[in-house]
Amino acid sequence: MPILYRLSVYKSYSADIPASLEGVVMTSNPLSVVHEMVIAWNGLDVDAIVGIFSEDGEFHSMMNRSPTKGREALNAHLTRLFGGAGMLKLNLRNIAVCGNTVFLERLDVFEVNGRRGEIPVAAVLDVEGAHVVSWREYYDRAQLVSQMDTLSE
Repeated sequence: MPILYRLSVYKSYSADIPASLEGVVMTSNPLSVVHEMVIAWNGLDVDAIVGIFSEDGEFHSMMNRSPTKGREALNAHLTRLFGGAGMLKLNLRNIAVCGNTVFLERLDVFEVNGRRGEIPVAAVLDVEGAHVVSWREYYDRAQLVSQMDTLSE
């Protein structure tokens, strides 16, 4: 049975674990791995993000043609993606865990090349051990592009 964590009153997921998750997060369970991943994204820390993915891990924004596979490709993709980023916050609204799969409902707030935007996102992460093996996310690409002059994905 899935476990749902309601974080609707929690506005920003930072290095501090919210009180509502206290006692739930343990070393190398899927939720703690995703917690570390969110911290790395909020810090725009490409090395940490890539290190949390498995060696052959896959990141796929479903609005794009194909997934990015493997740490080397992930590093290149994220370095390009974060190139003009001044800030990124993955604001979690809800988290559900079912086995090794973690579902996130988020509102991402970002600043890229001096332009600020926000986009609702749903993500599904598959975790094995201490690594994310697959990350699939869904958002309205037209809404994202409308908030920025150009999007170079």
